[in-house]
Amino acid sequence: MSWDGEVETEVKRLTLAQERRVLRMVEVLRDPINMQQITHVKESIQAGQIEDAKALWSEFTDEEQQALWVAPSKGGILTTREREALHHKRKTAA
Repeated sequence: MSWDGEVETEVKRLTLAQERRVLRMVEVLRDPINMQQITHVKESIQAGQIEDAKALWSEFTDEEQQALWVAPSKGGILTTREREALHHKRKTAA
């Protein structure tokens, strides 16, 4: 079996604040309803249904959204592409 990707050998250390943030994210995701919800958000984005994903995302409380908004490089559940899709503001008609 061959591997086409690069193996990252650098170990990234988190600060205490970053560790707390990841732990809070995990705490939110331990709720099966939240885990199912984030799965639906990710599936909607993958299917190109960005408005549906945003609607699902808005069902999380502000506190839950903040806990889930962890950078992928810091162990977050959302990829950069998914975060961009959720964060991108809708263009308004002129």
